[in-house]
Amino acid sequence: MQKDAPELLRKLSLMMRISAFLWIVIGILQIVLGGLTVLSQIHEGNFSFSNIYVFIFFIGVVNLSFSMKNWKFATSILHIPTGILGRFKPLWGSIAALVYNLLFGAVVGVVGVAYELTIRAFVMRRKEQFIQLEQEYISAICANPAGEAILMQEGANRLMDRGFQGGNAVLTTQRFVYKKGMLGGKLDPNRKKPTLAVRLDEIVGVQRGKYGPNKNLLDIRTANAKSYRFYVADFDAWERAINRAISILPQTNETEVTS
Repeated sequence: MQKDAPELLRKLSLMMRISAFLWIVIGILQIVLGGLTVLSQIHEGNFSFSNIYVFIFFIGVVNLSFSMKNWKFATSILHIPTGILGRFKPLWGSIAALVYNLLFGAVVGVVGVAYELTIRAFVMRRKEQFIQLEQEYISAICANPAGEAILMQEGANRLMDRGFQGGNAVLTTQRFVYKKGMLGGKLDPNRKKPTLAVRLDEIVGVQRGKYGPNKNLLDIRTANAKSYRFYVADFDAWERAINRAISILPQTNETEVTS
């Protein structure tokens, strides 16, 4: 889809690449500043783990990791333009980054946060356009599937009887797939055995669940009266995607269900 990606997606992708570059520069500056200062203190014999420069060093590492995530996101939305609103709607990530960059003296990180908020404003002002692009992509892939294609994916917490299970959720043209493991990673449903896989034609309903103040609890109900619940970034996006995929599902689907 990259060559045919709409101008809106290309512009967002460019903004995310700029953001990634900013966070790389910021992270490297913080790592160098914190690291050199700590080494100097060790050499002089007055090093302490409570020193603010230790925190600046680790904040630099965190910001460098954040830059990598932004770069991957910038690339992925050109191929799979789903989950965009879920990435930018919550403010807590930017607020947290602002707080820890200010709290531990890494003020240069405020520049990165400011640009993140600029991107968020860009996306939220064009909310309906991104929803339309998402729906068009899902419809096009489901109408002409080449095997099992990915429609949407993101890190998700599965709500279990005894708490939460971190992992990754993937919606394909045939299944809803979940794999426990590192939260936020990517899952290829055709290469890794999933923890849970539910055929789309087995799903009888998707609704917003309730558990505490979080309103993004995705509750998937199946024909055998089972319920699977997941904390996702944007419930509305998952509900739209699943219902749209089911509505244009072929008459037959031979993929097995495993759990």
